[in-house]
Amino acid sequence: MSSDTSFVFVFLGGLTVVLGIYTLTHYLRVRRFILNSLQTTGRIVDIVERNSLTNEEQRFSRASRYVPVIEFTPASGKKPVRFFAESTSHKNVYTKGEAVPVRYVKAAPEQASIDQFFPLWKQPLMALMGSIALISALFFGLR
Repeated sequence: MSSDTSFVFVFLGGLTVVLGIYTLTHYLRVRRFILNSLQTTGRIVDIVERNSLTNEEQRFSRASRYVPVIEFTPASGKKPVRFFAESTSHKNVYTKGEAVPVRYVKAAPEQASIDQFFPLWKQPLMALMGSIALISALFFGLR
C-alpha cells in the first residue's frame, strides 16, 4: 500500500469518525427535544417561497423552495407563537389553513418543530447516510 493510499484511508477514517460523532450528537439532540417537549396542533398560516441558487449543468439558476409558517397556541394559553418550519421542499406540500402536529419546548415555545418523522430526523438521517457511505468506501477500498 503506497503512502498516498494510506493517507486516503486515514483521512476517510477520520472523516467517518467525525461524521459519526456528528450523527450521534444530532440523534441525542432530537431525542432530548422529543422527550422534553409538548405536543399540540398548529395551523399553516402562510407559505413563504424562497429562492436559492443551484449549479445545474454548470449554469446558475434560481430554484424555489417553500417554507411553511406555522402558528400554535402553547399550553400556557399565552399569545400564539409563529415559526418557520425547518422542512423545505422544491414543491409546496402544505396548504394554507392545514392543521399540522407541532412539538415545542414549554420554557421556549419558539423552539418548535413539525412533529413528523422527516422534519425531526432529517439531519441525523443524512449524517448517518454519509457515515454509511464513508464506511462502505473504506471497507470496499481495503478489499
